[in-house]
This record gives sequence, structure tokens and C-alpha cells, in this order.
Amino acid sequence: MLKQNAIAMDEFQVTTLLGADDVELTPYWSADLTNWSAEGLLLVAQQPADDSTATKTWRLDKAHQGTRTFFRMKVEQRVE
Repeated sequence: MLKQNAIAMDEFQVTTLLGADDVELTPYWSADLTNWSAEGLLLVAQQPADDSTATKTWRLDKAHQGTRTFFRMKVEQRVE
């Protein structure tokens, strides 16, 4: 589940299952929905919940912020 943080437009959150370490999350941002980059995104919080989930929050650094920002998450299964 990907949801935009209603407080800060330069942040986004993803809720994951605790212990789901068989997948790798890679966040991306774009100003135009055509060109995507992982550069400048920082994981700033990991908040566990009582229902065996955790919410991770990423923030886009000030150098990359513009008037419009879009986010997406790449989810890949880890290969052992």
C-alpha cells in the first residue's frame, strides 16, 4: 500500500509486514512521470504497529524538490 503523507508533500509512506525480508523496496520520484530517480530519497522513519506491520517513511531532499513530485515503489523478490 502506497499513500501520500497529507502533512508534507515531499514525503511518502509504505506499510509492510514485519519480517517480510524476502522483498526489497526501492523508492523512486519523478517531476514529470517520465524520468524516475532514486537519488535524493532518504528513509526517515520506520514505525511498527500492533498488527504486525510497519510504516516506512521516505523524504525527498530539498535539492530535488520541485512544484510537482510523484512517487512510486519498486518491489522485488530477493534471490538467495
